[in-house]
Amino acid sequence: MNDDLDELLDDGVKHAEALLLVQTAGCLHRPWTLLQVYEAAKLKKPILCVHVAGSGYDFHTAKVYLRDMRGGLEKLRPGASDVVDELLKSRGNRTFKHMEEELLSVIPNTISVSMNPGDTSEMTAATVERIANLLSKQKAEAKAKLQQATLRKTKLDESAKRMGAKGNELEVIQVQAATTT
Repeated sequence: MNDDLDELLDDGVKHAEALLLVQTAGCLHRPWTLLQVYEAAKLKKPILCVHVAGSGYDFHTAKVYLRDMRGGLEKLRPGASDVVDELLKSRGNRTFKHMEEELLSVIPNTISVSMNPGDTSEMTAATVERIANLLSKQKAEAKAKLQQATLRKTKLDESAKRMGAKGNELEVIQVQAATTT
């Protein structure tokens, strides 16, 4: 089971440009879905939520559930939270509590696109086009943030190199001062 999960997260989420969370009544009750959304959040992947109208997903209920995901998951699937905890630890990730906090900060704060399965094919096509446009926009924003972060890191590296000799000289002076006192 760990091999399947590793493949799903490493080959799926890690290499995906974005993650699409289809919001239905039970979407947050599936351990692998939770792990995928958590992995995407950790990797700073764009996450787009699509609310399926009439599917039973309730935004308030989801937020309450995310505040105590361990308890909610245990109630629905006894033993599932322990399995998720072990999977997180086996991947060298953080704790269930950290996943809970991360998902609570991401899912309720992500604006959802609404999709109604009863819509006409034209309406469905327009919704799918809107989703594609939002994913493209999020991808561009993520790329711009990455470029900014890379530029900041490059500037810091250059500053550190310029200060390298001065920093070493300061260390020598501090060591000399420490040995003479």
